[in-house]
Amino acid sequence: MKEARFTGDEFANQLYALRCPIEQIDDNIHWKLFPGLSDIPFFDTKGTFPIDDSRFNEAFSRVAQTLTDLLKRMRNRCTSVFLYPRKLDEDLQQAGEGLANELADRSYRLLPENFVGQEDELRRASLAVFLMGEKYDKRVKELVEVAIQNAIPWVVWCSPASQATQVPEQMALLDLLEQMDSPKKTWLNANVPISELKEEVRSLLKADIQPEVVGKRRIYLIYKSADRTERLNAGRIATSFDEEFQFDHPDDPAQHTARLLKSSGVLLLWGNADEVWCASQFMEVRQSAKVKGLCVFDPKETKNSALAQISEKASDFYVAEEFGKFDRSRLERFFDQIRRPV
Repeated sequence: MKEARFTGDEFANQLYALRCPIEQIDDNIHWKLFPGLSDIPFFDTKGTFPIDDSRFNEAFSRVAQTLTDLLKRMRNRCTSVFLYPRKLDEDLQQAGEGLANELADRSYRLLPENFVGQEDELRRASLAVFLMGEKYDKRVKELVEVAIQNAIPWVVWCSPASQATQVPEQMALLDLLEQMDSPKKTWLNANVPISELKEEVRSLLKADIQPEVVGKRRIYLIYKSADRTERLNAGRIATSFDEEFQFDHPDDPAQHTARLLKSSGVLLLWGNADEVWCASQFMEVRQSAKVKGLCVFDPKETKNSALAQISEKASDFYVAEEFGKFDRSRLERFFDQIRRPV
């Protein structure tokens, strides 16, 4: 699925694919899978280029340059978030790295990329986030003023260590930032946990988070993939709705966060897994997914108490009960939420 930021005129003819044939194959039917691709061949009439051959090196350089140019253009179209400081002290490491990883997963461009010229980088950002720790950094005040002058929304998050600081300059800076009157400012004191910092940043960037739907909308199915019965349940759902939707499975931990955030809907499947596993997955889905659902399977008797609590406290979760024989109609209401125009 392409992000909306990559569907403009600049990328109108971009196929996001390269073809590098290593030998001549006449009338190759597989070429029809990617019509219009420009070949970067690794062969000539005499055969495939040897790896140590200058012709191989020249073709490989073309591939590398083509990819580099595309990635640079894609990076430049990503929405930029200015996350400061660039070099994190220990008291800011957990918050800074966690937020940076989440933003990167969502295809945001993280700034600053350099230690000089940061004012210019800030002016290109859609949001600025300042993490305040125990140590004093006079650059914060200067950068905040740049954000204010350019009407850039800015967030200040105070770590617990910032409230215990004994550095007079840092104490004064924190007081100054808290007292500043700016319509674009969001002040998060030391009582605000990292999870709420992330939620606030997500909220401020919400307009850019929604992906443009190209082709089928994606549904992320979460289940205990080691259990054969759970895989069967997931397969029944996927094959019942695959004409309308594209399904992702929990087969790549590195993609888990991105799928939670970017999928059109996330459906948690609970069958043989224990309640502790389901509870942890449930909380993560509830905090991250746009459209969320829970589909429960046998055994029914182990789920009655949990279902009652979910019904009472989590009205934003659609629950489908697939006890007994599988019936796709029980899931229609969940998928109806995703069928609606964005």
